[in-house]
Amino acid sequence: MKRLILLYLISVFLISCKWFYYTAPNQIKREFTYKYDGKETGIDSLLNINGYYIGNSYYIGDMPWHDTIYLRGNMMFFKDGMFTQDMFSSSYYYPKDVYYTKDIHKFFQSIHEEDSLGIPNLFYERPIWGRYLLCSDTIKVQYVVRPVLYSSATAWDAREVWYKIINKDMILLIFEKPIGISKTEKEHYYERKRKSKPITQLPYTFFPTKVLPSSNGWIKQKKWFWCNEEDWKNYMDSIKTKE
Repeated sequence: MKRLILLYLISVFLISCKWFYYTAPNQIKREFTYKYDGKETGIDSLLNINGYYIGNSYYIGDMPWHDTIYLRGNMMFFKDGMFTQDMFSSSYYYPKDVYYTKDIHKFFQSIHEEDSLGIPNLFYERPIWGRYLLCSDTIKVQYVVRPVLYSSATAWDAREVWYKIINKDMILLIFEKPIGISKTEKEHYYERKRKSKPITQLPYTFFPTKVLPSSNGWIKQKKWFWCNEEDWKNYMDSIKTKE
């Protein structure tokens, strides 16, 4: 009897874990409004996208020996409106002064080679994927962060961020807000932001790469991400065919 109870509890735990890691909260689904249609956005006429962007921000710390805290991020835009962020660990380029190394090119090359062989790559399971809209000289992004065991993402999250296009190789973060959280959580977010040290945003700069991954991140498998359910079904069928 004890063994049956233990097996039941383990089953419930595993089901709960699967639900937590693979099912986005309903509020995120409702507030994610940049639905995907698969159409090309024309962004490549305004911005170089045959590569990735790396940017810096910083704030003044509290300790004399650590008075400036630097934060770095990386992202990629795709022709079909897809967006991903924090694709590779900062260890690839930090604390080196140069923004990219041969390792990053090897990183993209390995993805390309595995794609051509039909081998699944963890790149497409990275936590952050979303969609952008092009509004004149501003790129408006909504992305979702999915919890992944091997990453620092431990809970579902979602953001809307805007980037102003400075030139074909440079963009600047100009707006950010959380989405998919309660009114109380939003109030706490803005209160913390008001009290926190001001962060100075520096432009994100473009770096080319010889090969590009596809835009088929995990979020494309979610029906709620799509404008049209039939398009989602066709996409899922295409995945099954490749398998």
